[in-house]
Amino acid sequence: MTRILLYNGELEFLTRGYMAAHSGYSYSSTDEILGHLVQNAPSGGFGVVELVFHSGVPGQVTLLDADCVGGFTAASPVGMVSHSSGMENFWRTLGQYIRPGGVLSLNACSIAEGRAGGHLLRHLCRAIGGGKRVCGGLGDQTSGVFEYNNASLMRGYPYYF
Repeated sequence: MTRILLYNGELEFLTRGYMAAHSGYSYSSTDEILGHLVQNAPSGGFGVVELVFHSGVPGQVTLLDADCVGGFTAASPVGMVSHSSGMENFWRTLGQYIRPGGVLSLNACSIAEGRAGGHLLRHLCRAIGGGKRVCGGLGDQTSGVFEYNNASLMRGYPYYF
């Protein structure tokens, strides 16, 4: 399975060994994330794209958008809410680099927790395109949780198709 790990440069606890073993790339904006995907995408796309960032807010992704302005993506029962149009475009574009049957893994504390987290995962699943899955952390995350293939850790991650 072809995978890529994209982590916020502020996450100093990721080890060099982990990054080297899992094709890790540091970013500070959505443009940089997409740039790494374009440069490294295998034919057919990635099986797993992992985004590692600080959160702690169930149901909300906060990243620097294409203009390096703080943008967020959240969801409600009726639809997606974004702080900037750049965030909506980011999710659509990111989905183009995930192969059918692939996974977008959101490794951030409590991002998938509760109703808000469930709404976010469902809406992101639609945003990245059909035939792909989205998962996210239900509680506090540590560097040990980032491994998508670690079945014992991933049992607590909800999936949306």
